[in-house]
Amino acid sequence: MIYGYNSKLSTHGVDIIMDYGRGLMEELKIRNTEQSSGIRPTGSFHKLRKRPLFFIAHSFGGIVLAHHSALSVQADEDDHPTIASLHRATYNMLLFRIPHKGLVVDDIQKMVAGQDNHPRSALLEQIISKSDLLAFQLVDFRNLIRDQKVVSFYEMVPTRQLQFQDSESRRWRRAGDFVTAVDADSALLQLPDSMEDKIPLDADHSMIVKFDNKNNRGYTSARDKIRQFEQNAPNVVAARFLRAQNRPKPSSIIRFQRDSSFVGREDILVEIGDKFEQAASQDHSRVALVGLGGIGKSQIAIENAYRARESAPQT
Repeated sequence: MIYGYNSKLSTHGVDIIMDYGRGLMEELKIRNTEQSSGIRPTGSFHKLRKRPLFFIAHSFGGIVLAHHSALSVQADEDDHPTIASLHRATYNMLLFRIPHKGLVVDDIQKMVAGQDNHPRSALLEQIISKSDLLAFQLVDFRNLIRDQKVVSFYEMVPTRQLQFQDSESRRWRRAGDFVTAVDADSALLQLPDSMEDKIPLDADHSMIVKFDNKNNRGYTSARDKIRQFEQNAPNVVAARFLRAQNRPKPSSIIRFQRDSSFVGREDILVEIGDKFEQAASQDHSRVALVGLGGIGKSQIAIENAYRARESAPQT
C-alpha cells in the first residue's frame, strides 16, 4: 500500500500532522477491511490483522508515521480491534531522513511571508526546528517502537535553499546557500545500535530516496534489510499476538514511559482529580485536556495516570 499526502504550499490545504496521521490510520483500516471482504473462513480476517507490517517513510512521512503509531497504540482493543492491532503487527520501519526534531524551513517561510493566515502556516510551525510538538512526539515514538526493527538513513550532502528568482514568473529555485535540511541529530532516534541501524547516505534531502541504479547504497541497504526482516517477522509478530491473547487482563495499562523530570502543573492535576471524584458514582468518566499543540497535554495525562495508579493500585 502507498499512502500519499499533498503538503505543497500551492495547494492551500489546512491539514496538519494530526490530520495526516489519522488519514494514514484510516487508510490502513480500510485496506485491511477491503482485503478481508469475501475471505473464508471467518477466522481469516483475524489472520489478516496479524500479518506483519513493514513501513518505509521519507521526510515528513516519518512524522506522519510517528503520529499514526501513537494513535494506534492508544486505540481500545474492544472498540477498534483493527486499529489496535496495527502497532502490534508492525515489525519494521525504514526511515529516510526523518526530521524528528524538526527541519530548516527558513526558505519555505520566506515563500509565505507577508501572506496573513496562510493555510500552511500552522503546519510549518509544527515542523520547524526545535518544535515543541515534535519534541513531545519524539519521546512517545521512541518508547513505542522499542520492540520493533528500525533502520534510520540520514543525509551526508547539503542542499541549496530555495531562492526567489524573478518577479515575473514568481518562481523559486534551489539556488541559495547550502544547508543540511535534516542533520544526523534530527534524523536519528538515538536508540542503542541493537535497536536502530544508523546508515549514512551520500545524498542530499531529496536524492536520498531516488535510486539511480540497483547498486546504489541506499537501495541495496533497504533491500537487504527487508529480505532479512521477511524471514523473522512472521514468528515475532505471531508471538506478540499470542502473548497479548494469553496475558491476564490488568486493571490498568499505561503505554507511555513516565517523565522523571516532570514538574509543575499541580493545579491542573488537582483539577483533573476533582473532576474524576465528582463522577465517581458513575460507571466510568472522562476528562478532556484542551489546549494548543505542544504545550504538554500528553505529559500531564501520563503523569495523572501514574499518580492514579499509585494512589489506588487495586482498582
